[in-house]
Amino acid sequence: MAYCPQCAAELTKDASTCLKCGAALNADGGWRPLQAKPKARTTSRIKIAAWLVGIPVLLIALLLAYSEFANWFASRQAAEFCAKARPGEPIAPLLAAGAGWRMRPIYVRERSEYVFVFPGFGLDKAICRITVIGDKVQTATAQMFYD
Repeated sequence: MAYCPQCAAELTKDASTCLKCGAALNADGGWRPLQAKPKARTTSRIKIAAWLVGIPVLLIALLLAYSEFANWFASRQAAEFCAKARPGEPIAPLLAAGAGWRMRPIYVRERSEYVFVFPGFGLDKAICRITVIGDKVQTATAQMFYD
C-alpha cells in the first residue's frame, strides 16, 4: 500500500496523481509515494482556532488585570493622601506641589472643600475630599468612583 506524502491518502500502486489533493506523483521534481502512512500534521484548523481564540482571551484577561490594579492603586493613593489630612492641622502642606497628588486639586467654595482626584483605569477615579474651616482641616474622606 502506498500513501500520498502531502495528504496521507491511500494510493494505488500505478497512480500518477493523488485523487484527494491532486499532488503529481513520480514526476520529475514531484512527490514520491510513501510506503508507511505519514503522521497527521498538527497545524490543523484546531490549532489555528486555538490561536485565534486564545490570543484575544489572553489580551482581555491582561486588560482586566491591569484595570483592577490601576483602580486599586488609585484607591490606595487617595486613602493614603486622606490619612495625611488630620483634623485641626493646616491644609497648606497638602496643597503644596509634591504632596502626593498628580492632578491639581479642585476647590469647591460652597462647601469649603478641596477635591483631590487620583485617576484609575479609563474614567474610573479615586477621590479624596477634604473639608476645611478657614485654613484648618475638618474632615477627610476617600472614595472610589467607577464610571
